[in-house]
Amino acid sequence: MNEVNKHKAKKVLLANEYKLGGFMKKILFCVLLLFIQNQVNACSCIPQASVKVELAKSDVVITGKVFTEEPSFVIDSPTGIHINRIKYSIIVENIYKGKLIKDTLQVISGRGNGDCGFTFEIGEIYVIYANYRKRYYTQGNIVPQYLYTDICKRTRQKDESEIMKLESMRKVRKRR
Repeated sequence: MNEVNKHKAKKVLLANEYKLGGFMKKILFCVLLLFIQNQVNACSCIPQASVKVELAKSDVVITGKVFTEEPSFVIDSPTGIHINRIKYSIIVENIYKGKLIKDTLQVISGRGNGDCGFTFEIGEIYVIYANYRKRYYTQGNIVPQYLYTDICKRTRQKDESEIMKLESMRKVRKRR
């Protein structure tokens, strides 16, 4: 083999190694993407429960108007997990379940993007299904009790069909 052919063969070999390296990078990228996607889309709660089932599972069910939101960031010990939450203040209109002392309450939820958080809009009225919790994270430290809701519950903007279903199951107690 002459020198020119050796040089061409070496170029072809290098080109093939380059293509193989690029192919391996693509495979690695796809595997990483699948791994990351599974981590990001951690929230899965389909199908949603019926009004009757959610009413039974919830500690508090109300209609109320959101008047403030306060972002919060918690580092949960001993897990060390960083948890983003938002605390919403709600003016209670009607109580369908639960005993409330005040006409306002705070509900905490996640921020969304895979943590199942429900995003409320200030000034809007919602039907809120919530539960009391004592931990920010399943294995975390015990914290003062708080109300929590997310997209896996039936929490939603107030709509008449939801109200009619609730009223047919419980005697509503007016707050205002």
